[in-house]
Amino acid sequence: MSLFYEKTQRYASAFWCQKFSAQISDSLRNADISKQLQELEVLPKLQEKEQQITILTQNAEINRHRQYVLLAFGTSLLVLISSGGWLMWQRQRHKQRRITEE
Repeated sequence: MSLFYEKTQRYASAFWCQKFSAQISDSLRNADISKQLQELEVLPKLQEKEQQITILTQNAEINRHRQYVLLAFGTSLLVLISSGGWLMWQRQRHKQRRITEE
């Protein structure tokens, strides 16, 4: 548009169009720079959040594994105590039978 005004010797209008075009170009360039700066600011935060998620996921997995181990240990201990109690009861019962038979 500024070329048209320049060829028709309307220099004030040509200058205004050129100035307006430069302002739009600057605005677009500034918008791109602002977007790039925001991405540069967000990227480390995003990486930190991803690292935190990874750590929390690993901790949850460790805790789940620990719970399974404790459950297995508790169950084994319960079976062992129950078996010991049953064997003691059987032994006492056997002794009582012997005493009554004699």
